[in-house]
Order: sequence, then C-alpha cells, then structure tokens
Amino acid sequence: MNTKEITVRNDEESVREVLALADQFAEDAKLTGRSKLHVTLLAEEAISMITAITGDFEGKFHIEGDEKGCRLHLDSKTEMDADKRRELLKVSSSGKNAAVKGIMGKIRELFETGMEDYKEVAALQSDYGIGTIGYGEMGLDSSYAVTQASLVWSLSRYRDNVESNMDSQESAQEAWDELEKSIVANIASDVKVGIMKGKVSLVIELLYKK
Repeated sequence: MNTKEITVRNDEESVREVLALADQFAEDAKLTGRSKLHVTLLAEEAISMITAITGDFEGKFHIEGDEKGCRLHLDSKTEMDADKRRELLKVSSSGKNAAVKGIMGKIRELFETGMEDYKEVAALQSDYGIGTIGYGEMGLDSSYAVTQASLVWSLSRYRDNVESNMDSQESAQEAWDELEKSIVANIASDVKVGIMKGKVSLVIELLYKK
C-alpha cells in the first residue's frame, strides 16, 4: 500500500501535511496501538529533520507498507548551494555544524551533506569532547566506495560498528548512550540514507509490533 507523494518544504504547512499523511496511512492500513503510534512518531521525527535543514529545501515524501511494516520515504535532488552552506558554517569556530546533536541530527547532516557532495559524507565526524566518532564512515555499506557514483549509510550498520568499538573507544560509549536515548533508534528497524549523483533519499523502516 502506498500513499500519495507530497511535496514538502521546511515550513509549517509541510509539518501538517506529513502528519496528516501518516494519520491517513495508519487508518487505511488499519493500524492500532503501538504500530499506529510508531508511524506517527517516525513521521514527526522525519518532518522535524526537514524543518531543521539549512536554507531553502524541497523534496518528495510518501509512505509505503504491507502487513509486516512500512517505509517512510523522503527524496530530494542534490541542488543545495555548497558554497552558501559553508559560509553559514563559518559562524562555528571549528568550521563545522556545532548544532548537530542526537541521531536525527546526524542523519539530517548526512542527508544535507549528500545534497551538496556525496563524497564528503564518509568524512563526517561527531565531537564528543573525548575523541571523535566518524559517524559517516561507520554507517557506510562496505560494498560501496565514496569514489563510486552512489553510497548507502545505514543506522543499523552504524549501531553495529559503535557497539564493536565500545571497548576500545571511550567516545563510542557516548555514541551508544545517544543511540539508546533516540526515539528513532529505538523504534525504527533501520534508517538508510542513499546518495547518488543528482539524488539523495532517506528511508525510515518500521516493523510492526504485535
């Protein structure tokens, strides 16, 4: 089952449209209880990410699903002005976006960077004050290389890599704590950011709870 595809921007009207689409999907799919609540919560997280994107943004959003689960899709063209974004980031003493906090903040950063230059995604770092975690690289599918035409970042792969580094990196423990506090990381079965030349896509996957 697929919903209609709607155009979304980083404005209040799009917030209302995305939440209404999620409600309609849940009703059409006859979802109840936790499954219905989880669809709503993930739609809220997706639209919160959209409204936080720097500068003007336009994308397409829809939801598809079956009896086992659903996928929330956000797609956009890679048309953001990289020079303009870098000028905005100069207000930070490090030249990086110091406002990136939480898992959805990191996913937004991956998505937003992908709209500029997909080759930069693997280099994204997160400062915890005690070393750094390269959350871009740690979530990449190993079958892809950043020099190729496309790549995929996966939250489940990032989670596995953080867990495997907890004994050797103190900052990985903080990254793990962040995962445990995240609504998306606790509800979604996976979150993927796919980047190709000309397009970037976000897919939030949910398996229904019985």
